[in-house]
Amino acid sequence: MCFSVEASFLSSAILTIGGIATLKQVRNPLHRPLAYFPLIFALHQFIEGCLWLTRSYDPAGLVDYLSHAFPFIAYVVWPALVPYAIDRVEDVPERKKLLLICRTVGAGLSIFYLYYIVKGPVKAVFVNQSIQYEFYFSFWILSQWLYGFSIIGAAFFSSHKIVTLFGIGLVIAYNIAKQFYLATYPSVFCHLSAWLSLIIFLEVRYGERFRYPMRLSKTKVVGHAAKNFSSR
Repeated sequence: MCFSVEASFLSSAILTIGGIATLKQVRNPLHRPLAYFPLIFALHQFIEGCLWLTRSYDPAGLVDYLSHAFPFIAYVVWPALVPYAIDRVEDVPERKKLLLICRTVGAGLSIFYLYYIVKGPVKAVFVNQSIQYEFYFSFWILSQWLYGFSIIGAAFFSSHKIVTLFGIGLVIAYNIAKQFYLATYPSVFCHLSAWLSLIIFLEVRYGERFRYPMRLSKTKVVGHAAKNFSSR
């Protein structure tokens, strides 16, 4: 977690166990990208644990590497991977069209953020027992809205109720992080999202049993997602 080295490594260990268990439930190859979520989050938390260790021991080059690695996963991997993985398990044509929009936006954002991460500088700063990642990128407000649309929007556009539940959890996690940890909310949000990713186990194993009606108008789908985004 973002509050201590022990919490980060403990979270990483539990997520690794959960991630392996989730992968073992995969019967359909289309579920595999979704099933990797907990393991990627486990790596994410492991990176933060290593960053905490550098507070007292600073090997040459390691801090800079870790400071780039965490936002790389948060800002480059997730916007592209989440809508892609959700789209892979979707079979309702009208929803797949909406998910294609999320995938396109997410892929564009990944390239956008990658440019600024590579350009740098990127710094990890310890603030009030949390970690703040500092790097400049333009169009800050717009890019954050698009980030939410590509990830959370994709979850709401899914016909799988467990995936939608994951999206609702992300909205709640974001608001908790923003309300109580404003300076370091990306790190806190990623931690809360990491724990939420364990719900993917249920999706991989039982997801086909919990589906919305096979057909739903675009207006209703977009309206449902917009209602939840408004909490931001």
